[in-house]
Amino acid sequence: MDYLIVGLLIIASGTFSGLTIGLMGLSKTEVLRAKDLGDKEASVVSDVIKDSNLLLVTLLVGNTAVNSTLSIFLGAVVGTGVVAGLVSTALIVVFGEILPASVVSQHPLKVGSALTPFVKFILFIFYPISKPIAIVLDKYVGVEGLVVFSRKELQHIFEQLKNSQESDIDELDKKALVGTILLNEKIAGEHMSKNIYTIEDKTLLTEDLFLEIKEKGHTRIPIIDKS
Repeated sequence: MDYLIVGLLIIASGTFSGLTIGLMGLSKTEVLRAKDLGDKEASVVSDVIKDSNLLLVTLLVGNTAVNSTLSIFLGAVVGTGVVAGLVSTALIVVFGEILPASVVSQHPLKVGSALTPFVKFILFIFYPISKPIAIVLDKYVGVEGLVVFSRKELQHIFEQLKNSQESDIDELDKKALVGTILLNEKIAGEHMSKNIYTIEDKTLLTEDLFLEIKEKGHTRIPIIDKS
């Protein structure tokens, strides 16, 4: 029975560690953006990461409680002494920390959405303990807000997307996007053509004028009213 309990506690420890790394590593901005674009996994996860401090405290409290209990049962299974301490540490670090953190960090949305019912359950169980601590963190540390990118940051993001083989943003798209972002920084006069060909409204359309227009090669010719 002790071996079974130890196994279950190691799984629980790994679950808490993995969720802490995976869910707390998610950007609320990116999750909400994915949710707006119709991502079902992001829609599920967004419910549990909206209060990031409460989630963090709950996961840490749960992980601490599990590891403390695990240490007690490991002592009964592997005994005491240096060897027993090394075995216990190895089990907790490898199977309770490193392995789950590595797996969940690679697929945080998928794992997070699958374990959302469990997360909601522990949020409810530890709420009386976690909520007061979360309130203090909200007041003195602050809450995670939405990330707002500057024009320079967006320009850099478009450059990264253009150079990425996994992106469908090409050079033409990138120029159009960057040009749109920087449009309000441009001065119209600096980009206007200085070589403007015009004719007066009372000018007679003679054969010589047609030849002159053809020679100029302009596709648009302003008509000037000087009256």
